[in-house]
Amino acid sequence: MLVVVATLLATSISVGASNCDFGTGIMEDFDMTKYLGTWTVMYITSKEIADAYSCCQDNYHQVDEENVKLTTDIFNNREGKQEKYEGSVLNWQNNPYRVFYGEDSDLNGDYYAYATDYTSYSVLGGCLDAYPNRFIWISFQSRNPKEETLAEVNKTLESLGLSTSQFLPFCSPE
Repeated sequence: MLVVVATLLATSISVGASNCDFGTGIMEDFDMTKYLGTWTVMYITSKEIADAYSCCQDNYHQVDEENVKLTTDIFNNREGKQEKYEGSVLNWQNNPYRVFYGEDSDLNGDYYAYATDYTSYSVLGGCLDAYPNRFIWISFQSRNPKEETLAEVNKTLESLGLSTSQFLPFCSPE
């Protein structure tokens, strides 16, 4: 079941990055416990981030009742090497939530869910501390998503006033 709840934010919510405009359409009922698992970022709206990084794989895992961790494998285009980050998902019971990898990480920031079916795709957004402008990405649990999944993503993007033409490839299918 596609879960998309369009909402207008009456006030600016910021749990970390100071200039992050989450926009409209974030999910009110996002459930991190259903979202746990491995997600590959396949498309992204930020050219700046796409120039710096590529092919990101996020693994959200709950360590205990209180803590959710995020392991991120990502290719650093600037340094030409694969990197692995271990982080904590703060405020994980909320949407937006904050991810913290350590004091010096470019990937610390505020993340939020626009839409997910919890099993095959998600449309997320965020503002990283190092790149404070909002960007959006599309993640899949398979690097070769089915046609039906791609059709759902297109419908979701359309409902958010977005289109695939606004996204850059971030990771190639296998």
